[in-house]
Amino acid sequence: MSNDIDFEVLVQGLAAAGVKHSPSELQGVIAGLLATGHGGHNEELLGVLAAHVDMPEGFGAEMNGALLTVRDQLHGGYQGTGLELSLIHISEPTRQAEI
Repeated sequence: MSNDIDFEVLVQGLAAAGVKHSPSELQGVIAGLLATGHGGHNEELLGVLAAHVDMPEGFGAEMNGALLTVRDQLHGGYQGTGLELSLIHISEPTRQAEI
């Protein structure tokens, strides 16, 4: 699969797999995982996405590749933009004042 993701191809692929969720929703889940420091491992990411759409058997090789490309594009898009997120932990009293 190329580095460009075609939204309609994802819509059709997900629909063919019986997924009622949109690619945009799955992209949001991926973004959330990346923001919390997760989703970097392929099997972890695909497992979370499969659980999110209630597909314990997974998506299949082609959709797996497409979803991993979405993850890679998101990750690459965040780099050097200042949008990288750092978590604020309650145990960091100096950061609590910023909330």
